[in-house]
Amino acid sequence: MLNMLREGGSFAWIALFLGFVAVGLSVGYLIAREEVLRWICVGALAATALAGAAGWWHGREMTDMAVASVDPQMAEELRHAGYAESDRPWQLATPFVLIGGAVFFVAEQRRRKTG
Repeated sequence: MLNMLREGGSFAWIALFLGFVAVGLSVGYLIAREEVLRWICVGALAATALAGAAGWWHGREMTDMAVASVDPQMAEELRHAGYAESDRPWQLATPFVLIGGAVFFVAEQRRRKTG
């Protein structure tokens, strides 16, 4: 996990923080069923996904810029390693979005069932 955060850079840390916030808010919405929490949860889940996607995109851009200045033989190795590292923020954000989204879905179903 720590290696994943190191490879993912600042976007991985942002995705981790937002992911914990999103899951926590989803659990809070499940318990409290407050209307205002509904939209805050949606925003937090979207922000987590956006942080993961932005980290992926940023990592790819940085890798492509680095690859442009090296010889073709080394470029392929560098591109492979850089693209693998650029996937880290998205790989970190995805479980949080899925777990938080599942909890949010359950909370919505319970809210609709009880009225």
